[in-house]
Amino acid sequence: QPHAPSPPNVTLLSESDGEKQILVCYIENLTTKQVSFRWKKSNNDVSNFKSFDPVKDGDAYIAASILEVNKIEWDSKAVYTCEVTHAGQNYAKKASKGTAYCLLLIIRK
Repeated sequence: QPHAPSPPNVTLLSESDGEKQILVCYIENLTTKQVSFRWKKSNNDVSNFKSFDPVKDGDAYIAASILEVNKIEWDSKAVYTCEVTHAGQNYAKKASKGTAYCLLLIIRK
């Protein structure tokens, strides 16, 4: 009995890098390589992000996108959203100062 594939899962991490805040959005369990990323800052489209082609991860694919945010904008507590479209479905994760750090702390333990 083959188990059903896990649904795609989006994770959004935040890492401080000097004068910038690096936001990393990745999606796991893609069934195909068809995926697109969109970033928004407080509901407005942002274009200066970099996306990476999906790579094979077991029976599925994983893809990522990175957005660098100016420290001043990050400190203003703007809300950043990573939107991912895959197989006709939309997935979204949000990050803002004070909400994204706890994720990294958990992962580092």
